[in-house]
Amino acid sequence: MQALRKAVVAEVADINRGISHVLRGGVLVSVGVLLAGLTIAALEGSGFSFEVLEPGQLLGPLLRLQPAALLSLGVLILILTPVARVALSLLSFLRERDRRYVEITTIVLLNLLVGFLLGIA
Repeated sequence: MQALRKAVVAEVADINRGISHVLRGGVLVSVGVLLAGLTIAALEGSGFSFEVLEPGQLLGPLLRLQPAALLSLGVLILILTPVARVALSLLSFLRERDRRYVEITTIVLLNLLVGFLLGIA
């Protein structure tokens, strides 16, 4: 019984560690991209753009390292970080075959995705 308890505690710790890495990584990448955009804008001396690019418009400006695109991407990454956390939780609950939490987490993930998609439209 003690071995089973240790195995469960270790698995929960691994899941929590993975979730914390996703959250921390998302914030760090977002901050890095935002700082790159701010730095390029400051070096260009053209001032800071308040233009927000939609995700479908990002590729070309990102390839040209335009500050508005980098700033938009940084905010997008920051917004998507909690969505990735919920998706990781869903995978964890699916692996554990915890039906109740799979249902709850699926509803939360769908709400986040619908809200995100409606915000873009």
